[in-house]
Amino acid sequence: MRVVAGTYGGRTLTAPKGGHTRPTSDRVKESLFAILRDEVCEAVVLDLYAGSGALGIEALSRGARRATFVDRNPKSIAAIRGNLRGLRVAPEVVTVVKSTVNAHLSGPSPADDAYDLVFLDPPYDTPDAAATLHALGGDCESVADDVTVVVEHARDADIAAAYGRLTRTRAQRYGDTVLSFFRRSESGTE
Repeated sequence: MRVVAGTYGGRTLTAPKGGHTRPTSDRVKESLFAILRDEVCEAVVLDLYAGSGALGIEALSRGARRATFVDRNPKSIAAIRGNLRGLRVAPEVVTVVKSTVNAHLSGPSPADDAYDLVFLDPPYDTPDAAATLHALGGDCESVADDVTVVVEHARDADIAAAYGRLTRTRAQRYGDTVLSFFRRSESGTE
C-alpha cells in the first residue's frame, strides 16, 4: 500500500495489524482522486473508518489543507499515527481521533472550518454506511453546506440515491468495489 501521487507520492504506508481493514487499492485510489481533482486542493478532509489513513493521507499529499482521521480500533489509530510520523506530516494539519464515527459526528463541530470532503470506507459487512450518510445528510454541523462525501462500498451494498440533504451525483464501479459520490445541498429527501 502506497501514496499514489503528490508530496508523499510513492511512499509506503503500513496497514493496521490484524487484518480487520480492507485497504483501498491503488487503482481505485487513483481513479477516486482523478474524479475529485481540484476539490482536494485546500480542502478540510474527514477520513471516517480511516484504517491506515490512506485516503486522508493521499488528500494531504495532493494539497488538502487539513485532515481528521476517525477510527475506533486502537490498531488502526496506531497505524495512522505511525504513517503520519513516517511521512513527517506536520502535526498542526492532522487530528487523529479514537472514536466511533457516529459519536464523532454527533460531537461538537470543528473549532475552525467545517469539513469540505468526507471519505467513508466502513467494513463491507456492516450496515454503518447508511447510518453515517443519514447523519451527514441531516443536521450535522461539522460538514460544509456543499460537502462532497465519497463512500467506498461493495457492489451489492444497499446504498440509496439520497440521504436527507445528500444526493448521489456519481457511482463508479471497479470489480466488486463501488465509489459513490454524494453532494450536500439545501434541499433533499428526508
